[in-house]
This record gives sequence, C-alpha cells and structure tokens, in this order.
Amino acid sequence: MTFDNEAELHKIWHLFPDAQLILRCLASDPSATYSLGSKFGASSATSIRLLKCAKSLGLCVVGISFHIGSDAKDPTAFERSIQSSRDVFNDGLRIGHDMRLLDIGGGFSAYSFDAMASSIRQSISRHFCDIDIEIVAEPGRYFAAGTLTLACGIIGRRDAAENNEGKESRRMLYLNDGVYGTFLCNIFEPGPQPKILCASGEFYPPDSGDGYETYTIWGPTCDGTDCVAESVALPTSLSIDDWLYFPDMGGECFRLMPLHVYVVVHELIYRVQAYSTCLSTNFNGFSCERETIYVTSDPAAEIYLRPKMLP
Repeated sequence: MTFDNEAELHKIWHLFPDAQLILRCLASDPSATYSLGSKFGASSATSIRLLKCAKSLGLCVVGISFHIGSDAKDPTAFERSIQSSRDVFNDGLRIGHDMRLLDIGGGFSAYSFDAMASSIRQSISRHFCDIDIEIVAEPGRYFAAGTLTLACGIIGRRDAAENNEGKESRRMLYLNDGVYGTFLCNIFEPGPQPKILCASGEFYPPDSGDGYETYTIWGPTCDGTDCVAESVALPTSLSIDDWLYFPDMGGECFRLMPLHVYVVVHELIYRVQAYSTCLSTNFNGFSCERETIYVTSDPAAEIYLRPKMLP
C-alpha cells in the first residue's frame, strides 16, 4: 500500500497492520501535462517523520515511489527524483525498515522516451549502484496511446455564416462522439488531428483532388464546451454519414458493444487504459458504448477475443 501522510499510516495500522508499505515521495515536472505533485507526495523532511511514525506503529515500509506527472517532458525530473529517493532510502534503512523497492512512476511518452530512459538509467547507476533493489515503473500512457484508433461518424454539418451574417464563414461538423465520450482529454491537452476514413461512401483516396476548408468539429451534446477540434483543415465535400478517424487515442476496452463509434485496437492490448474511453459518460443521454474491432497479426491473440474471456 502507498502512503504519504500520517493519517493514512494510522488508518493502515488500524485496518491492515501487516501491509507492506511504499512511501510516496514528492516529485514534479512543472512542464508535465498533468501535474500530480499538488495532490500526492511527501517532502523530504516529512518523509523522515513518516518513516519514524511507521516504525513506532510497527508497520513495515519496503520502498519508495514517486510520479513526476503524466505526459512529462523534462527528463531531468527523473534525475532529481531518483537522487532524492536514495536519500529517503538511506533514512529508511537507518530507521530500521527493510527498504527494497523503488517505483519510478510514469510520465513517459513516445516523443521523450529515449531521453527519459537515458536519464533514468544513468541516475539509477549513479545513486543505487551499491544496493540490491527491485525497480518498477508505470508506463501506462506510453504503451496505451498508440494502440487504439477511434473512428467517428459525421452526424451533422453546418455553415455558421448561414446564421451569423457579417461574421467570418466557418464550417462545422458534428460527430457522434465528443468530450463527454472519448475526447475528454481534449479539454486539457491537444488531441490527435482527425483524418478522413471515408467520404461519399468510399474510403478516402490519399490523392484526392478535393479542396480543403477550415472546420470546427463538435461533439453531439448540447454543451458548448463539447468541442473536439478547432480550425482543422478537411475536405470541402465532407457531409453527413462520412467518417473521420483519430489515431493514438489510447483507451480502455472491456467488451464488444454495438454502436457506430468504432475503436480499432492495433495488435492486441487487452484491458488497456489511458485517458479516452475510460473517462466516457452518458451525459445528455448519449451512450458511451462503442464497438471494438481488434486487429492483430498474432494468431495466439484469438484466445483473448472469445466472449468467455471478456468480463
């Protein structure tokens, strides 16, 4: 179990005193898309006090964890956090805890993974070379993001100039999925740019001579914040019943369900969770169900697709 405050220690002591505990230390990359330091993590000074408190309660602390923030961008944040963790490790060993685990958390993304891996490897070699510990990480976003592609149907189209005379002409598309469905993260970070799956009933040819216009793309609900993308260049001819797709959506796939919003899973990632479908709601009466299509080159994956294997 993880803890970062004294109240949590007393709760664990009361409910599950035999637990093996991990002290969550404060860490932060200010440039991360989602900072976690304001919500979780004990400072270095607080960590010493908590280690002493755990010892006095007879609780067993076995390691340290930290998380620099989701979609982190600064590799040096790992260097600082690993160095600080070693100091806390030393305090724990001195107090009498059996310190044997370091959880370096997550924050990895495809565009920064190599730099972060290099920083982590060097930092661990520098600060933990003289101690035998288990090191674990939480690379959820890194693995999940590229596994899913979302395909959405266009359910409406509107030229805003029709109702806003004198204003700049603006074309709009309305999809059968939005920020209350799979696109909630678009409120907090830029989402994948849409691509054309099919237009006029046919898969869109990459060499099409169709002209392009600037669109605003909306979700299906009544809420004005339900905006999937603004100022997106797409073919002029797009209309109702055409389809867009969004790569690198990540998501959580639990069961196959009939609705004309499709999630395509590349290779097989079973019960993958990032920050797309797992955050879906039924706001405004729109169901969060979508049909999941698995695409895999591994024959062994078939056993995971049988209905009896799905919860």
